Amino acid sequence: MRSAISSIVALVSLISSCANAADLDARTSSFSDAYVALCMKHINDLESLRSQLQRSAEPLSKDQAAPLLHGSEGDAWSISSAVGEFAIALPRGGKLCSVFAREVNGSQLEKRFTALVGSAPPPLIAEMQHQGGGAGITESSDHHELSFTWRKAGESRRLYFALSVSTPSSGPAYAVATTGLIGF
Repeated sequence: MRSAISSIVALVSLISSCANAADLDARTSSFSDAYVALCMKHINDLESLRSQLQRSAEPLSKDQAAPLLHGSEGDAWSISSAVGEFAIALPRGGKLCSVFAREVNGSQLEKRFTALVGSAPPPLIAEMQHQGGGAGITESSDHHELSFTWRKAGESRRLYFALSVSTPSSGPAYAVATTGLIGF
């Protein structure tokens, strides 16, 4: 009897773990999609994106937005999807857009990000700017950063793409993906 109960508990734990992994993968995919649809798609007209978000998204209070804006003036909103909530921050100045998520599959997200921006469409050239890791935001997390730029040969103006992922010792990762314009 005891072994039957142990087997049932193990099976329920396995099913729950698989469901949680599927949810995490769905949130990771949704986060990537939000980054592309919001930041990458609108990088040349962030004021239009700001206007769209002011009409359709839930604004964060100044206190909630402050850490997402890193001391800059700007706006931030909460974006809800069927699989999770994200935040988007647009500092004033029109050259930077960031999307934040609390629960993602960090390694899957890094692979998706590299596949997305690791090579540029012609005639642009992709260059890896940074790939690093180490101690995270807290003592009990692992932190990874990736950044790439796209530029035309001979030009100093660049599109900038960055991903920062922190994975606590227990639980899913949290991430921020940023797109910016350098030298524009």
